[in-house]
Amino acid sequence: WSPDGNKLLYVSNKSGNFDLWMMNTDGSNKKQLTDDAHLENYLLGLVGWDAVWSYDGSRIVYVSAISENDDIWTLTDTGSGKELMLNLSNVSRNSDIWIMNANGSGSKQLTIDHEKNLQPRWQPYGDKIAFLSNRSGNMDLWIMNSDGSEKVQLTSTTGHNRDISWSPDGKMITFTSTGSYNYPDFSSTIWVMNSDGSSKKQLTSDNRDHFPEWSPDGTKIAFQSGPIGEEAIWLMNIDGTGKVQLTDNTSNVFPHWSPDMEKIVFTSLPNGISVITLGDSSKPVPGVGLLGVFVSLFGGRWLFRRKQV
Repeated sequence: WSPDGNKLLYVSNKSGNFDLWMMNTDGSNKKQLTDDAHLENYLLGLVGWDAVWSYDGSRIVYVSAISENDDIWTLTDTGSGKELMLNLSNVSRNSDIWIMNANGSGSKQLTIDHEKNLQPRWQPYGDKIAFLSNRSGNMDLWIMNSDGSEKVQLTSTTGHNRDISWSPDGKMITFTSTGSYNYPDFSSTIWVMNSDGSSKKQLTSDNRDHFPEWSPDGTKIAFQSGPIGEEAIWLMNIDGTGKVQLTDNTSNVFPHWSPDMEKIVFTSLPNGISVITLGDSSKPVPGVGLLGVFVSLFGGRWLFRRKQV
């Protein structure tokens, strides 16, 4: 959803390749935003699934998996002439983060190295970008200005980090830290820190905790916990206290809050998208079944209309 609730981003192969598209919420005015001839055989979910609007609705950030021979993606004009950010990701090799105007002009490479730079996340109502990079040897969290300047390493671990999530006020970041990554047997815990990397605190210790997401008011964190195939949705305070299990341990993953904090939408395999009312039982969304599993792999998204002050 766009912040004003009027547009949607989605991935489609209607042009012959899998690309990022935009349309009005009534299905009209479909517009292709990316155009790449080398994405016929990509892994669905690595291109476009991470597309996120900037908080003012003028920019878009997304992750793209491309082959080693591909060049920079170009974007068609969205009509705004404003900037959007993209991540040129070669999953098996290297990737860089770029920024350009929506009409394809003014492209600028924000990360310039021979490493992986992934998962860019805009600071809410700010001008910072948090991202993942293995330039230090491990996949750590970094932060930079939106023009690519002042890159600062926020974490330094022997394992790998991922799942960046900003607090609503842009002052704190929660993330997942993976001590060892030997799929499917790996451990991970959820941490929180200030946006400058200070005051790091480990929030969980069950070693299979992933995908933390802040509540809209910044007081709670929803997350998934459990070994593969036995995940459940949990809730905790931002200091790690008050942990409550919300669902059973049956592949319930990727939680996302409703704007009013009364519900959490998540993926429930193999049934598709489900919604839980806090204090109530899980209720599958009608019409989403086995055929919707792959499409809904990374969970649903709520319409979030932001008040203008």
